[in-house]
Amino acid sequence: MDYAHLKKRDLEKIEIFLKSLEDDFLQSRKIRKRNPLERYIDNLNLRMIIAKDRRNIMGYISYEFNVRGAGKIIGIGVSKNYRGKGIGEALFKRALKELSKKHKRIITRTWSTNTTSRSLIEKMGFKKYRVIKNKRIDGSDDVWLSRNR
Repeated sequence: MDYAHLKKRDLEKIEIFLKSLEDDFLQSRKIRKRNPLERYIDNLNLRMIIAKDRRNIMGYISYEFNVRGAGKIIGIGVSKNYRGKGIGEALFKRALKELSKKHKRIITRTWSTNTTSRSLIEKMGFKKYRVIKNKRIDGSDDVWLSRNR
């Protein structure tokens, strides 16, 4: 398995991979037009790390530098076939290492019903600091978490 920053040659595969995870994510009530994936290659403040073998992408983590003075984990996803094998934790550690070089504080969010995500986030040392009620289309809450370097 290899962990690497997203490159142009990976764009088609990551689009297919992200499409396969669509059912795992709850949209916010406020629908925003998503940024094209190319921004993760061209924008110095946005990054995406992918976990892949020779043929498939198994997981990703995306993050951003300088969000209100903090680093931000934007999203993480692991293919159902590879969950429980430490890929999410390995991706998280790589992103935290990079974000910690520039930021003392790192933030992220998940929704209240996503116990798997929240468990991983808390395992990585994050603590809840804010809840936005009824934010997701199913009525669940957004839970914001942060950690210091």
